[in-house]
Amino acid sequence: MDPSTGDAGPRTLSLIDGVVDIRNRTIERSGRERLLLTNLEADLLAYLAERTEPVPVQRLLTDVWGYHARSRSRAPYTTIQRLRKKIEVEPREPRHLRSIFGQGYVFVGARFGGPDQGNRSADGASDEHPLHQAFSRARLVTVIGPPGIGKSRLTLDYFESQPGAACRLVNLGDVNEEEVLADRLGSTYGLTEIHDLSTMGRAMDLVGPHTLVLDDAEAMVPMLHHHVERWLFEAPAMRIVVTSRRRLALADEHLHRVGPLDLDEATTFLERCIQRTEGVAAAVNADRDALRRLARALDGIPLSLEMAASRLVVFSLQQLNHRLPNDTALLRGPSRGRFESVDEAVDWSWRNLKCEEQAALAQCSLFRGQFDLTAAERIVDCGSVPVVDVMQSLVEHSLITRTPSGGFVLLHPVRQRALRDLRAEPVLWRETEERHRASEEPRRQLPN
Repeated sequence: MDPSTGDAGPRTLSLIDGVVDIRNRTIERSGRERLLLTNLEADLLAYLAERTEPVPVQRLLTDVWGYHARSRSRAPYTTIQRLRKKIEVEPREPRHLRSIFGQGYVFVGARFGGPDQGNRSADGASDEHPLHQAFSRARLVTVIGPPGIGKSRLTLDYFESQPGAACRLVNLGDVNEEEVLADRLGSTYGLTEIHDLSTMGRAMDLVGPHTLVLDDAEAMVPMLHHHVERWLFEAPAMRIVVTSRRRLALADEHLHRVGPLDLDEATTFLERCIQRTEGVAAAVNADRDALRRLARALDGIPLSLEMAASRLVVFSLQQLNHRLPNDTALLRGPSRGRFESVDEAVDWSWRNLKCEEQAALAQCSLFRGQFDLTAAERIVDCGSVPVVDVMQSLVEHSLITRTPSGGFVLLHPVRQRALRDLRAEPVLWRETEERHRASEEPRRQLPN
């Protein structure tokens, strides 16, 4: 295949400090002007990036330069030297275009390129997976969203759809100390002696091209913030995917936000869950209006919909619509994810909040629909902490959701959890209701 014209070739290559656009023959590097590639340089990069093994110089001459099999030329050496000056941080110590003694040249980097990708399907799997687009832009991708939204499922489905993809999964849901994180990563990379997290990048580099998935990482965000950039620098062939309810706040981090399914997607997802549930009559799927009511009541959250479908073994669809969304204790059962109930997923996030954030979220549960910042400031009491700061933190933790109209809303499982907490504090509940009644602004909520 001609690397300059083949549609199957890589579109972009991620560098330590930039991106190579093969088709447009440009290099974008942090803090530098755009560089141009010659046709030959682009062809050579594309050719090497498609291969994982070192390529001998003689093969480069025949496949890229088109020379006769017995030809001799220093052209590959001089072209490699020019390329190193364009793409390497330190050309004398190349991290991307490496020469392997006695074997040839190899490109070491994140091979993220591919065709443009579409949107997520209702069941989380698709030939046009949305994470393709994210991986084509950055080596560090954080999949972010509220509890129960399907971040882990979306990420794992992507790697399951990539035959031969080198992926190392580390679940951090039960990790909250640096020593435990170091031990967990050390086991993943086969280390018998673990010194500290700052040296982990060397072990990661020895593995070669692969993806490290740090799942359920929100409790470790401050710690990862201090180490991830170093790991990526020391292991230029590695990319990192983080699933979390909040971002790492790093300069080169690409955020992929996962939101609720829209009504049609949610209804289709619910139908598919019902089809997989043994003992549920097929007639349930025939009542699409009732399915849409249930999907709307549960705010299109995949985990809630999955648990609700499992309850149709004992409830009729009409009974379930009557009991939900208020009785979230019903949303429990087998799941493809880590949590076995919606409440468990929300509780995990709740425990990671500060006291003033828990109090603010509880008070915001009195809003039944959308509300704005002015309304929140009139009824929420956070003591000495400004309400706007707490609201921002809750949005960043994916526990309060911004709407297209610019307002705020608590998704169904979060609001139910927060409301239970408010009712458990009679004094706070009474005072919040009094402020709510006394204020005209909180009563004038934004239209749904």
